[in-house]
Amino acid sequence: MSRYAANKQAQQRQKEKSSIILWMPVMILLSVVPLITRLKITKPTMDVARTYKLQMAVDFFSYYKAVFIMIIAVAMVIIVFFTLYKDDITRYKRNGLYISAAGVFLLFTVLSTLFSSYKQEALWGVPGRSEGMFIILCYMMMMFYTLYIFKDIKQYKYVIVALAILVMVMTFLGIFEYMGKNILLNTEWGKDLLIPREYAQYRNSLSVSYDKGKVYGTMFHYNYMGSFAALMVPLFGTLTFWINGKREKVFCGVLTIASLFLLFGSTSRGGLIGVGIAALLGSIIFSKMIIKRWRVIILISIAFLGIAIIFNILSKGTIFDRIPSLLKDTIIGFTPNDKSFDYLDYLPIRDIKMQDGKTILVTQTDALTLVKEETVNFYDQDGRKIAYQETVENAGAGSMISLEDPRFTGIGFKKIINANNQWSGMVLNINGLDTFVLKIDAIEGIYLIDSFTQEKIQIDHPATFGFKGKEKLGSARGYIWSRSIPML
Repeated sequence: MSRYAANKQAQQRQKEKSSIILWMPVMILLSVVPLITRLKITKPTMDVARTYKLQMAVDFFSYYKAVFIMIIAVAMVIIVFFTLYKDDITRYKRNGLYISAAGVFLLFTVLSTLFSSYKQEALWGVPGRSEGMFIILCYMMMMFYTLYIFKDIKQYKYVIVALAILVMVMTFLGIFEYMGKNILLNTEWGKDLLIPREYAQYRNSLSVSYDKGKVYGTMFHYNYMGSFAALMVPLFGTLTFWINGKREKVFCGVLTIASLFLLFGSTSRGGLIGVGIAALLGSIIFSKMIIKRWRVIILISIAFLGIAIIFNILSKGTIFDRIPSLLKDTIIGFTPNDKSFDYLDYLPIRDIKMQDGKTILVTQTDALTLVKEETVNFYDQDGRKIAYQETVENAGAGSMISLEDPRFTGIGFKKIINANNQWSGMVLNINGLDTFVLKIDAIEGIYLIDSFTQEKIQIDHPATFGFKGKEKLGSARGYIWSRSIPML
């Protein structure tokens, strides 16, 4: 080998080492941070304590993730400080659109924090959701850093390797969760990871968040796992087709199957929708390849369906149970809005009003008035008293009140008994579901309260935009969006 070739190889090795060092923070961010799960108990701020009725805030999934994200963001800033050159600044200009959009986002993030009445929460987030302004700034720093260090398409391998590690670990944990045996909670080494020494007294009092058949890994909720899997399935599925080398294809194929396990194990509708949309886009983008290799695509589709059927059997039908609601949402989403539709026409109770110390439940055909007299009495809209029966449970606390009138079928109340054994409130129960909380006061009568803050509330009917007849779309997101848009 000539001296020139040897020098070139040495330069290439040095370049590879430098590249690995630069990418290490990103790889740790992708492969390690999502796995961090550790108990942290903090004293909440006054506002959080008042709102959530918390004396101590218990956090497993958010606090230490936030700490590591900030550490990684600081490391990224230091690396950029010592390695940034003029040529890099010129290259940044090519990504002007992304940087400008991020700048606008950051500007409004800072403004919303400055104008917030809850500075501590705006800066640091709340228990279980440590995503205040500082963490958002860290997210932006991570984006800028990745734009800075990405110089060659071959560097995608660092992202792929990091995500592959994460999928494998999540799959390992998910298999045990699917069987109803959380390995972190049922082993001593798992408890060592979860519980710091200062909280040793809680080691044997932890319980599983969800029943068997639900996969959530270290992501707190199975819907989060579904969203993660919805990103991984198309990523590794596409790589299986396009990557060179049999060994690499097998590896990506295994990761695709593992990602499918996480998707189906999560039972997340959002994840299924995400993969469905990815499949639709993929069929358009890779249409020529699909036509050329249609036999292979059919075999893979059959295999995919087979995997889905197996998971559906193992989960006792939970996978396919979500399909009808997905199809219904799809149909609703593509049908035009019905401007004459009023969702209130389909509710057992159209409105709840409070006046003169009374609470009035307006139904579709009548109105039920709750009045505090010597005891609580119920009247229809004509002032006739409604008889009721009380089913005693737990020595009075939680006793159920059922109205003896067919006009108010499905409407009941759970009694709330205070420390002095007095009837101090009720929970409105509609068709077996607990809904609003009512306070009973000797002076102010009966009124609605917030179940957390115990403060008096009023039912409002805000301005709406769109989604007429589609309020139930996406687990009632149509309702939320139609009322959020005018507020924004």
